[in-house]
Amino acid sequence: MKWLFSPFIWFWDTALNWPMERLRQAHIYDAPEGWPTHLIKAGILLFMFLAVAETYVRIRDRRRRKHLREMRLTGRILEPEDAYTKADNVFGDQLDAAKNPEKTVRMLKARKDYTRLGEVYAGLNRPDEAAKWFTKAGDHARAGAEYAKAGQTKRAADALAKAGDHVSAARFYVEVGEWKKAAASYEALGATAEAAFALFRAGKHPAAVDRFNAYFTRTTDGAEAQVKAARMGLALLGDAKAVQRVTPEAANALRVAVARRLYRTAQHKQALQLFQQAGVRPPAR
Repeated sequence: MKWLFSPFIWFWDTALNWPMERLRQAHIYDAPEGWPTHLIKAGILLFMFLAVAETYVRIRDRRRRKHLREMRLTGRILEPEDAYTKADNVFGDQLDAAKNPEKTVRMLKARKDYTRLGEVYAGLNRPDEAAKWFTKAGDHARAGAEYAKAGQTKRAADALAKAGDHVSAARFYVEVGEWKKAAASYEALGATAEAAFALFRAGKHPAAVDRFNAYFTRTTDGAEAQVKAARMGLALLGDAKAVQRVTPEAANALRVAVARRLYRTAQHKQALQLFQQAGVRPPAR
């Protein structure tokens, strides 16, 4: 059993004498007269224990703070002062983003809160980024609005079409010359004449004539709306290349429909020409 305790005996009788001797040589510490040596050694042991314990506690607290900071940044926990950013407090996220945008964005990305990311970027006046995150969230209406702010008209139109806002989508498509897509949006709105004109501008001449003829056959619009549609049809009939690409029967049907609506307007002479081209006698005025 002696070998088991020999390291402790050596530490007590030999190793602890070294710091005592160093202290005496440095005149830092002299044992009071009459003090047993073992009490001084016990004091040294206590000091060493407290030093090791303090070091351990500091290291542990530092690692814990680092871990908590990482969890906050990844959104796994929220700091108490960030509690206002929970729920649907958009202003809270925008305020926090203004103070520390990178932290807020990291937190929302970790939570996969794409709508709130879009709102944060919109509040920071970064419409491109806002539109991207609104799109990822499936909020195409807000994505379209942000793309419009960013001057990306075609993307705005695509997003608004997905959102079902075909009025705005058609207007934007016309602005950028996307006539085929504009026609689809007009069809979704039931605006057949506008869809027909858009098809004409897209170079889809036979389809355009068919849609114009369908409009004039079925329409219940007022006289003013029909005259407007007739003028759009007249633009097609005035394009020789477009007329050559459709059947004579379809072209003549459109001529008659347009002529009937323009006959009693200031475009009376053009209406007479259309009747003549179609081989139809004009009605009495």
